[in-house]
Amino acid sequence: MISRRKLLLGSGAVATSALLNRPAYSTSTQGPADLILTGGEIHTVDSRNLRVEAMAVGNGRVLATGTTTEI
Repeated sequence: MISRRKLLLGSGAVATSALLNRPAYSTSTQGPADLILTGGEIHTVDSRNLRVEAMAVGNGRVLATGTTTEI
């Protein structure tokens, strides 16, 4: 039987990968970000950038990831 802890960790990993499994770049056609997350370590599923320190979210999508200065 699977423990509650393993279930929650697995669910969190799936939810995070679904959210971050988008292109990690920004274009000029995108509007401004609704939310900018900084001041922590964000784990992504992007093989080029597994850990970033900032992320911009807009219209329910990840607009950009990178350093705090880049975002």
